[in-house]
Formats: sequence, structure tokens, C-alpha cells
Amino acid sequence: MANKSSLGLCETRAKDVKTGNWIPLTIWVLFLILIIALIYKFSPNKSPDVRILSGGDKWVNSTHGTLLFVATDNSGGNITCDIELNGGIVSTLNVGSGIQAEVELTLVSGENNIRVKATDGAGNYAWSDTYTVHVDVEPPDVVIVDFQESQ
Repeated sequence: MANKSSLGLCETRAKDVKTGNWIPLTIWVLFLILIIALIYKFSPNKSPDVRILSGGDKWVNSTHGTLLFVATDNSGGNITCDIELNGGIVSTLNVGSGIQAEVELTLVSGENNIRVKATDGAGNYAWSDTYTVHVDVEPPDVVIVDFQESQ
């Protein structure tokens, strides 16, 4: 039989006041951890999470595109999402928690920085990471510098 202390278990016991039975302290500790975890999960002070589904920098040759993102909140309610393009809010959407959302954007030629701010019903908010899209609508220039006849 294994020694309880070698298993990391506490031999201390607590007395149940209703039944008078002694209960191992480890059960009380596990119960307390469970309660703390539930309080944290459903706490109204927890900010929502938001992420843009496309990762990394991207190069495109069109000024029109669709941004895909997901916002989640521990309350499971609707989340107000502000779409920021190059430092200004260009769109606001109300989305369900955990539901993929999309918004059409008109970009400018050059670098475009996009972020999403998610705000829950309690006023807690969080920003997504910045997603950068480089728009290049100009075709390359081709210059013939010399032409030589084949032999």
C-alpha cells in the first residue's frame, strides 16, 4: 500500500458540522478550486476575447475585401464590435459570442492596419491584434532596354 504522503495527499481532515463525519481536507481544497474557477468564468469583470481569423501581413491587389473575425465573452451574450481601419472606426456590429462575423471594408492603396474592439454588455472591452493588409493596385512597369537580333 502506498504511503499517502508520497502521493501528495493531505492527511489532515475537516469535520462536517452537519453529519459530524470527518472529510479529508483534499476534498475541501478541490471544492474550493472548483468554486473559484466558476466565479472566474462567470465574472462580469472579465473582458471579451476577439481575434481576426486571417493571420499575418497580407498583400492584395484590390481595395475591397471582407474581414472575418470571432468575438467571445464569458456571459455568452451579444458583443458590440467596432472595426478600426487606419486609426478610425469605420463600422460597428453586434455579434453573438463565438459566432464568426464578417464585414466588408474599402481599403486604401498602401498599408492598411485593421483592429477590432469587442465590448460586452458590462462595458468590459478588448482589442484584437493588428492585422495589416498591403494594397498594391499598380501594375509593374516594364521597360525594354535593348533588343538584339538573333543570329
